[in-house]
Amino acid sequence: MKRAIKITSIVAAIMVVLVAALLTVWQLLIPGPDHHGCPRYVLWKHGLYPLNTNVVYQCLTPDPDRDSVVGGLTVSQLKRRFKFLRTRETANEYQRYYSPELPPDVRWLGDSPWAVILTNGIASELRLMKG
Repeated sequence: MKRAIKITSIVAAIMVVLVAALLTVWQLLIPGPDHHGCPRYVLWKHGLYPLNTNVVYQCLTPDPDRDSVVGGLTVSQLKRRFKFLRTRETANEYQRYYSPELPPDVRWLGDSPWAVILTNGIASELRLMKG
């Protein structure tokens, strides 16, 4: 009986050390909080961690899978995810400059240069409007 408890304790300790080591290595290998592989951004992408939208906007740029962040979402879902959306009418000066290049149904992510293209009320594309 004592031997079984001892083996179980050793296995549990090894598992805890392994998980801690993996998390540490992951954190050390990722360059910073504004990188698309940052643990917090990855968790935010899956709806598991609240992240400042300004950090999110920076992480979107290098993210090769950034369209999946908005793809298939309705306007109300986009609002829940990004907190603040702008329409053509409420766009800031920078966004209005790029608006003629975009399809009619577009939402801007806050004051960022990110435009969400909507098709039939559903987000279909995310575009970085930068000149």
